[in-house]
Amino acid sequence: YIDLMHSRIGRLQNLLDALLQYSRVGRKAISRSDIGVRDAIATSIDLLDLPEGHAVHLEGENFEIFTDINLLQVIVMNLVSNASKHHDGETADIRVHWQSLADGWQLEIADDGPGIATELHQRVFKMFETVKSRDELEASGMGLAIVAKAVTRLDGCITLISDPAEVRGSRFVLEFEHGR
Repeated sequence: YIDLMHSRIGRLQNLLDALLQYSRVGRKAISRSDIGVRDAIATSIDLLDLPEGHAVHLEGENFEIFTDINLLQVIVMNLVSNASKHHDGETADIRVHWQSLADGWQLEIADDGPGIATELHQRVFKMFETVKSRDELEASGMGLAIVAKAVTRLDGCITLISDPAEVRGSRFVLEFEHGR
């Protein structure tokens, strides 16, 4: 029973940390500046402690974007860590691709994991929603809710592309306007 209590206390602490992060995403004023997209994304990835065998491939030119660096880091870090955490293999390939568009820019984070069933696509962006039970995988269910909130604060949109019945993996495609 004591081991169970320690497990539940750890889960509660993780949930409180996630709720605090969710709150901070909505509370802090947005502070946009010109930043190099490649450098910002690479720095975000460097802050993560991914398991050995989980590789992140960066693809794109280093052009300037006008955005809030903190919110961009929250987005990238949560999407990449989710791709790693929910992967069902010992090795994982996570691809982070960005490109300039005529009226903004696009960021795509794709993985080769098990994917997300189409009937869950809208639910996964809500608070406390997880794809797997918490007994199967320790998760707060806040990661994608935090991402969705950060994307909204930056006036962007996010699309999930995944159908495990067709092909492995998930793709999160985010689009942002130039912001000026």
